[in-house]
Amino acid sequence: MHGATYLPTAGGGRIKVLWVHAARILADDYRLRVTGPDGTDHLLHVQLDIRDVDVYATYLQGALEIPWLNVSTPRLCLGADVVPANLPLAVRLPSLTLRPVTAGQVLVDAAEVRYRLLGSH
Repeated sequence: MHGATYLPTAGGGRIKVLWVHAARILADDYRLRVTGPDGTDHLLHVQLDIRDVDVYATYLQGALEIPWLNVSTPRLCLGADVVPANLPLAVRLPSLTLRPVTAGQVLVDAAEVRYRLLGSH
């Protein structure tokens, strides 16, 4: 995790976000809710494999899985508002699993995104 930073918004302002870099993110049940021009909600389901990725989000929430103990923590929530912006913070973890993950206002920056099993409801 790099910490927090600010990203520009379409209206000329800026929004504070968490900045997480990962060598690889596997999302086996990614769901995205999209509202169409007629106001109808559409739910997309996909399996994602993203490598060398930067994720920016206003918050991240999920339960940490600790595989060698075979346990999960209670759901934790980390918001960008509690992390100081632009500090040289870099926490490196060999592997981290969060399930289920929810995130706010997400921007993903990656050179390549692979997917399988795209579906919608």
